[in-house]
Amino acid sequence: MAKRCWLTWLPAEGDASDPGGAVTALSRVGLDVSGAPFLDDLEKAAWSELGSMLAEDDRRPAIWLVAGNGADFGVTSVRYGLSLAAAMALGREGGPPVLAVLRLDGDPAGLDLPTLFGNALRLDGRQAGWAAKVTAAAHRTPPDAPVDFHINVIGHPLIGTWLEVGPAPGAHWQGAMMGVSGDSAILHQAVGPRGQLPERTTLAYPSAGIKAEVAGETFTAASVHNAIGADESYYVKLSGHPARIIVGSDAAAESPEVSVLTLA
Repeated sequence: MAKRCWLTWLPAEGDASDPGGAVTALSRVGLDVSGAPFLDDLEKAAWSELGSMLAEDDRRPAIWLVAGNGADFGVTSVRYGLSLAAAMALGREGGPPVLAVLRLDGDPAGLDLPTLFGNALRLDGRQAGWAAKVTAAAHRTPPDAPVDFHINVIGHPLIGTWLEVGPAPGAHWQGAMMGVSGDSAILHQAVGPRGQLPERTTLAYPSAGIKAEVAGETFTAASVHNAIGADESYYVKLSGHPARIIVGSDAAAESPEVSVLTLA
């Protein structure tokens, strides 16, 4: 059976780039190709439909290919939407699809990609044979996630955007902290079962509005001291679209270690 490939096309309508050529090239190497233009609409959480498709068992492709020109990968809102869709794919039990990036107008090594695209296969659309590399990757096991903890997103225009983080399999956390950059804020926080927002939550020593400086950038953070097991997660509801977030797993530490994730 042919491996499924989902093609997300970034160039705007009217751009000289044509997705038809890419679809033909991928079909010729034996892939079952579907796809759609990327919908750049953060206010309507348009990325959530893409992320849901990437995470659902009956629709999940073997490989997700994001194609665009260098300038497309530099648009802040596009980067943010792609990051949240990637987080939904990474949050799927059983593993995400292989992730690949096809740059249409130059060397992909020069692209500055968001953190969750750190292990993506980079392809140069000007070179012959790029499609064969896609089908080869579709038959391989996806590489390890670019972060060492569980990450997911729950998003809908009616409930807002909730980021979900938690321990990797076999690990546990002595609390949790998340911070957001710029003018973004954390509206609510919760702890509960992995993969679903809890209806009720009991927070141990919650804090909010904490100012933290990491690598010269100021973040506004929230934290809880709940012990979080491998089947649980920490949830925060976002206001705004932070370009970067920080995540920590020990809120009680005097100088907690944090991971910095670039989303946009």
